[in-house]
Amino acid sequence: MSVQRSPQGNKTPVGTPGGSQSQPDLSRPSVYDTDHQVSFRKRKQTNCDCECDEVINVLKAFRVDMISALETNLKPMRDDISTMKYQIEDIKSSTEKLLAEHNSIRKEISQLQKTSSATEAKITSLETEIENLKITPLPQSSSQIFANESIINEMQERERRSKNIIVVGLPELTNGDDCVRNTEEINLVKKILKDALSINAKVAKVMRLGKFITGKVRPMKVILESPQVVKEILKNKNKLPENVRVYNDQTPTEKNVLKELSQELVRRYKKLKLTTPIDLQRNSDQKITYQLSQTYQNLHTARSCLNIFYANVRSIRKQGKFDELKCILRSIDSIVHVILLTETWLKSNEEATSYHLPNYTHYYNIRTDSRGGGVSMYVHNNLNHSLCEEAYSDGINYLWIHLEKYALDIGLVYNPHENTNITKFLEVYSSQLLSKKRALVFGDFNLDLLRNKTNVKRYRDMLRESGYDIINNINIDYCTRPSSKTIIDHVCSNLKDKSFHMAIIESPMTDHSQIYLIMNKYKPPPKKRVQYEVVDYITLHQCIKNASHDQNNNYYNNLENLIKCGINESKITKTKILNLPLQDWICKDVTINIKTRNEIWQRLKQNPNNEALKTQFILERKNTANKIRSSKNKFYNDAFRKYTGDPKKMWNLINTLSSNKIKLSCSPPKLITESGPVSDGNESRLELQCRHRWHNHQSYQVYK
Repeated sequence: MSVQRSPQGNKTPVGTPGGSQSQPDLSRPSVYDTDHQVSFRKRKQTNCDCECDEVINVLKAFRVDMISALETNLKPMRDDISTMKYQIEDIKSSTEKLLAEHNSIRKEISQLQKTSSATEAKITSLETEIENLKITPLPQSSSQIFANESIINEMQERERRSKNIIVVGLPELTNGDDCVRNTEEINLVKKILKDALSINAKVAKVMRLGKFITGKVRPMKVILESPQVVKEILKNKNKLPENVRVYNDQTPTEKNVLKELSQELVRRYKKLKLTTPIDLQRNSDQKITYQLSQTYQNLHTARSCLNIFYANVRSIRKQGKFDELKCILRSIDSIVHVILLTETWLKSNEEATSYHLPNYTHYYNIRTDSRGGGVSMYVHNNLNHSLCEEAYSDGINYLWIHLEKYALDIGLVYNPHENTNITKFLEVYSSQLLSKKRALVFGDFNLDLLRNKTNVKRYRDMLRESGYDIINNINIDYCTRPSSKTIIDHVCSNLKDKSFHMAIIESPMTDHSQIYLIMNKYKPPPKKRVQYEVVDYITLHQCIKNASHDQNNNYYNNLENLIKCGINESKITKTKILNLPLQDWICKDVTINIKTRNEIWQRLKQNPNNEALKTQFILERKNTANKIRSSKNKFYNDAFRKYTGDPKKMWNLINTLSSNKIKLSCSPPKLITESGPVSDGNESRLELQCRHRWHNHQSYQVYK
């Protein structure tokens, strides 16, 4: 608080000339006691306006900041509050549901309690009945007792036989007494198990089953130490030598059960409806199944059967036809053992030799008087085969080969016209059929089995009189030429105890359907093995190390003899499985292109007026041909370009590619003589020797 003070004057107060008082005497007037002479002085005031403005500004700024902060924070708070509201509502609904479920569970629990009490009452009554039954057991009939005993005996017998195996194919020794033979057979079994399966099994006993018959090898029962060893042997039985087979020792009941199961499997298989239709037909004693297929991947294949592929190719000389045939063979899952082709249109023997397949031998018969015709057979080299007969007369091609393993003759016939001299054809053909004991014949006979023409009746009567049955399914659905709805490609056989599976394959290669025939009861060829001797250097080093060395004049000679003896003692025999031929240019892309082209062709057959589909098929057919051509070029170019700068490796590659083809000559050697063509090697050699002697004799006469 400011204090108003009196104005300061001189030290000598006014009105007191000589006084020195501090305050004037106001009771007396002075000379200065006038209005204009009196001066008033206000209290000094502070500068309040300036300070208040600053405070107001600060407060305003603070207010603005507070408002912005509140606006910034209030929005998320509002969102959080709304979210909390929703969550509270969800919690309320969930709580209501839980309450409802809780009430339902309480009701169920009450019902379960009621049911439990009823169940306990039933259990109590059942326990009472069981106690009563224990007190008074029911009498068993004799049949039930016998059945129980037979089950117990069967289980005991299976347990006893679980340590046994049955070995078939081991040679039976006949020299020496029983003890010596038994010991040698035990050692033989141990050696086979150790060499083939690397199992050091303890053989307790061996015995031959059945009565001894000269020339017949009886199966052998081998008793081992434990069932685990038996399981290990049966698990790896495929590694045993080919002539040795191993089975588990089954009881008679097990054999009967397995027989019934196999019969049931056959019955169900016959009734099974696959994606492609398969029909069953019986001709005399033959069992034949049929299949219609539009792709080669859907074919019913079997590796343990003889597989035959037949096709009317309508000129294999046409560009891309032979390559497509290779792709078809690669698309089939199993090995095709015999490939039969009609209408090859080959012109000469030299041209026929250029069409060869790896691992196959090419037999052929060509038309010599005009264009077209001709038949070819490709037989896999895993089979022992030979040429039986070939003939060409009146425009008809005949070709026969013999498979030694089956004692089977396979024939191939091409009859170009239905209006040929049917009488002469039937005479020639029937004479060939009658000369074959076991035969299977394919061909394009141009005789439609769906029609009852005179020539067709004569043809079928001739087959029946010769003892042959037609394997084809005589049904329009199984026609071999879909364009004309005819069955002019036939298969017939005089085999009465064989079962066949015939598949009719529609293919855009020609207007003829292809035939894939499977003949059962065929054992696949084993892998070729070669035994060779090698030196075990560890054994050799041990022999040299343990030998004594004499320092004498013949030291080097003794050392040489020592090394030779050590090498002879350390030699061991090893077995090598020969590698299969190298993979050719056929790849997965090529087979996929062929499959796609065939699928488009099938759709085009159903809609022949669809121009877009027709254009797509032509384009895909062109792409397939280009893919085959480019795949071949790339395969061989890459193979030769790899060793361009290395002549040695280049020649090794050439030799490898050449050895990949099992036989360079695709036709058996033929020698034309005055009595006719000679294809047998021994006969050809004798004929050449005779000619050579005759030539030497003529030269000697001229010299004299």
